Amino acid sequence: MTASLDPALDPALDPAPLEAARRGSARGRRRWARWAAGAIAALLVAATALHLPVVRPWLAARGHTGGAVCPFGYGRATTAAGRRSGRDRVAAPRGTTAAHARPALGFDLDHATAADLARWASANSVSCELHHGGTQIECSQVPAAALPDAGAPGIISLAFALGDDGTLASIRAVRRDADAAAIAAAFAALEHQLTARAGPPIARAGDATPDGLATATLRQAMVEYRFADYRAVVRATNMGDGFVLTEDYAALARS
Repeated sequence: MTASLDPALDPALDPAPLEAARRGSARGRRRWARWAAGAIAALLVAATALHLPVVRPWLAARGHTGGAVCPFGYGRATTAAGRRSGRDRVAAPRGTTAAHARPALGFDLDHATAADLARWASANSVSCELHHGGTQIECSQVPAAALPDAGAPGIISLAFALGDDGTLASIRAVRRDADAAAIAAAFAALEHQLTARAGPPIARAGDATPDGLATATLRQAMVEYRFADYRAVVRATNMGDGFVLTEDYAALARS
């Protein structure tokens, strides 16, 4: 006896259950894809929100002012005394020798005062706001011409921190560009300038070439300089919708 090939006579050959299973599997895959896309978008939105100017003081008040996990350096807590002075930027030990020079976007660490910064902002039509009793000054949309290296992308956020003596203790600058090549070129130029003026870096990580940065979202390259009296860190990061260059410069209190 041979088996019937007619689905009407042999229910085991009915394709309807198989077709329903396939439709269910396709719907499941589409639901998973939508969930994954939504989760990634939510993470990017959260990461961006944590670095808005209005949020940074809240993060800083909780000690998140330096580190390497976050593309913008919010990852390690400083001491209370360090938050007051603006000089204890990270917990890692300082270098043993002084820097040859302490480049910081043309500003004079340990010497520039709030009045000096106000004159610079006025002369260059830069809008700034005072925070924490005037010990932190945040400026936005700084034109490239207002700083020494006019060839780099413009700065979207520039933050100054003053020490207990009222002089400039640290600077954080954030540049943004849609082109990986522009950020990669700025990163390379900064690394060259800092090495020539301050001395060799203490650490490097990641691939700062355009192709390296464009590989994936949150791909990052970093170079760090640390001396007895000075620290500088430059980070280039792929944010998914553009590329960001973050520069940190800090005077370290002489012991």
